[in-house]
Amino acid sequence: MKLRTFSGAVVLAVCVVTGPAPADEKDDKIKGIAAKAEAARIEAEKIEGTWTATAGTRDGKPLAKDDLAKLSITLVGPKAKQFIGNTTSLAGYLPEGSVNAANISWGVTPGTSPREIDFARNYGARTSNYPGIYELKADELTLCADFTPSPDGPPMRKRPTKLDAPKGSPYTLLTFKRAQP
Repeated sequence: MKLRTFSGAVVLAVCVVTGPAPADEKDDKIKGIAAKAEAARIEAEKIEGTWTATAGTRDGKPLAKDDLAKLSITLVGPKAKQFIGNTTSLAGYLPEGSVNAANISWGVTPGTSPREIDFARNYGARTSNYPGIYELKADELTLCADFTPSPDGPPMRKRPTKLDAPKGSPYTLLTFKRAQP
């Protein structure tokens, strides 16, 4: 009797039929994303405009009236999402002659408490982020963020948890009044 050896592969296929997610689930996810984007757009529109500084605190000390008089910002968006200030807009917080000191992109996150705002400034290929919080009451906008300069790279800035800039903290607290057209 001759013994034959047979080698071969046995393929066992297991098919799991999952099908697409139910249409309602996909629709809910898309609607949720769209609702968040719309809420951010509406929130950003509320703070758009030109603002003039009326008060400020850094390291627990009030900012000089002369410095405040030079500080105004124009928040444009949400399409452009640009934070545009005059040439001295961030001079008190960033080194003199800083590139892009007056061009900072921004965005808001709705539904947070306190309300969150994020600023970002490009340094060539790198971006420096400035997480902050804000409060809007009628024609008064209060911002609190860490504007610490970082010549050697973006530091790990932390978002403030309250509208305060006590002594020893890296935060700057600014209050603005909406400029009348």
